[in-house]
Amino acid sequence: MADRLSGRAAGAAAFLVAAPLLVLVVRAFADEWRAPALLPQQFGLRGVQIAFSGSSAEAFGNSLLVATVTAMLALLLAWPAARVLGERRLRHPAPVFLLLAAPLLVPSYAVGTGLTEWFIRLGLDGTLPALVAGHLTFVLPYVV
Repeated sequence: MADRLSGRAAGAAAFLVAAPLLVLVVRAFADEWRAPALLPQQFGLRGVQIAFSGSSAEAFGNSLLVATVTAMLALLLAWPAARVLGERRLRHPAPVFLLLAAPLLVPSYAVGTGLTEWFIRLGLDGTLPALVAGHLTFVLPYVV
């Protein structure tokens, strides 16, 4: 009985995850879909063409670049820090933990505003290194 219930629960969870994704895929191929209709009135490739047009493709490439560089830098910086903290080599680890957790303890809007101000003063606003540094600020505590 318990196995059947857990199987049904897993099936319900899978449906709840897959249903919105299915709607998204159908919407991508719908050229015309008015509100009360359950299915699109006209199918086409306009949505797919817009998604993979010049500016969207460039934005996707930038996102992939920022994600890859941020992940690599986070691993390179977090591994030694995690090792030192895990092996208890520091006499007073509390300040290090506080410094690592600070971006998570302070509201993200305040941290983002401060980073933006700092990047503007350094002349880095709107650059990929600034975007990577901003992402790294919030990712690093989780990686450590």
